[in-house]
Amino acid sequence: RTYVYDGKTVTQYAPGLDLYSVFEAPATIADMLDEADEKYGVQLPLADLFFWGTDRSNVKEITSAFFVGESLIAGDTCDHYAYRAPDVDFQVWIRANGDPLTCRLVITTMDDEARPEYQATLQWDLEPVLGEGMFSFAPSAGVTQIEQEPVEDGEQGG
Repeated sequence: RTYVYDGKTVTQYAPGLDLYSVFEAPATIADMLDEADEKYGVQLPLADLFFWGTDRSNVKEITSAFFVGESLIAGDTCDHYAYRAPDVDFQVWIRANGDPLTCRLVITTMDDEARPEYQATLQWDLEPVLGEGMFSFAPSAGVTQIEQEPVEDGEQGG
């Protein structure tokens, strides 16, 4: 999936299916993440990043944490940390030199027997050129828009 948020709407694009949907969204990222999940059952990848350093970070749920060691990721030396919480294990690699940017994340869901895992290796552009339309979605020929339906009570996002 690809998600595009422009401060007013969220576009959810499934390139393998040539389908996309659009739904209205609040003006802040935090409110958009909540509404996407609660109203449409859409849980965006790495949403937790937007809550780090806030009272919503669930830091009190961490049961163990330790420094694993150094790793080389995309040419950068990174400090590797591992954390455990009741239903999730997560690992984060943070650049050791220069700006302390996250280089990689691995999140493992522990309350599911299959132990699904999400991995992301991040690349940062610290001097981006934000052109017109950067946060808009323009579907290619043959891509069809479908209606984004709200979830029924009791349904979960995913």
